[in-house]
Amino acid sequence: MIRLTTFAALAAAFAMASPATAQTLDNSAGTGKTVILSPLNFINDTDLNFGSVVLPTGVNGSVQIDPDPSVVGFMTATGVLPIPTSVPTRGIMVGAGSALTDVTVTTAFPSLLYLNGDTTSTVTLPVSLTVDAAPVAPDTYTYTIDSGQAFQVFVGGTVGIPAGSADGSYSNTYTITATYP
Repeated sequence: MIRLTTFAALAAAFAMASPATAQTLDNSAGTGKTVILSPLNFINDTDLNFGSVVLPTGVNGSVQIDPDPSVVGFMTATGVLPIPTSVPTRGIMVGAGSALTDVTVTTAFPSLLYLNGDTTSTVTLPVSLTVDAAPVAPDTYTYTIDSGQAFQVFVGGTVGIPAGSADGSYSNTYTITATYP
């Protein structure tokens, strides 16, 4: 009897092991894919220009350029008199790439404009620059390339002109970088 009990136990163990072996033969399918993007192009189209102004004696002034392209009267001046023949402009950067794709734009804006662009000069004007999009992180913005494979970044800001500022042309450079995320 002992042998018969052992045989029954071995037969039961074999029957329970068989379904597990069958399960290891199951297959599952997956899919491979890739996305090909057009090369991203990005250039400066129009420089930011606050225009030419006259600063009356003893007065502080400022000039503001609104970066929003839907704003028609985009330049406002306080305490200064704009020269009518001067043409202020928003800065415009133009890009191209794959339609309906997001682009990450990062900015490196100066805080000063220097007399005659000489960054070693101590004669400066304070400036605060911005773009036409809401930030997603400090100095980082997201733009979506339109169906025509283009996008634009508009730049504006405010320059302060303290009373007694030296006559001359003030400038500095800024950097805007566009990358696919």
